[in-house]
Amino acid sequence: MKTLYLLRHAHAAPSSAERDADHARQLTEEGEAAAVRVGAYMKAHDYFPDFILSSSAVRTLQTVRGIMGRLLRDPGQQTSSHFDRSLYLATPDALIESLRHNANDAPRVMLMGHNPGVAELALTLSSGAFADHAMDYSPATLSVFVANINAWEDFDPAHVKLEAVYQP
Repeated sequence: MKTLYLLRHAHAAPSSAERDADHARQLTEEGEAAAVRVGAYMKAHDYFPDFILSSSAVRTLQTVRGIMGRLLRDPGQQTSSHFDRSLYLATPDALIESLRHNANDAPRVMLMGHNPGVAELALTLSSGAFADHAMDYSPATLSVFVANINAWEDFDPAHVKLEAVYQP
């Protein structure tokens, strides 16, 4: 069994017209607080990622930092990570392919990205449970999925079950 923590980054400052400027957007105070609340929720439910796979946008890095700052169990504990520019505004298929190729043998993976790709992936993996809210997959939304697989390279949306959803 594998566990996937699918997250949209927390609330960020408004974007400008330039793509590179959008990649550099930072979290607002509200976004920073939401990331900490997600970390507290994850800690309370023993949702700890062994590997983090994320877009390299500044707002995703800051969201991960906020979550992990609250989630770390002891000062020496570490989680490996891969921050990838190709996951910036990635499609659901690109997110799945990255998961298959980068998660290796980690039992629990946090996958963080942007809408609309993350919302569309949540919709697919939840067998439509997010149908009414897919495009309103609000910032810092966490969906927890359990996959009945032995290796991430075998990840298939048909073998995934939605376990929990948290929206701070």
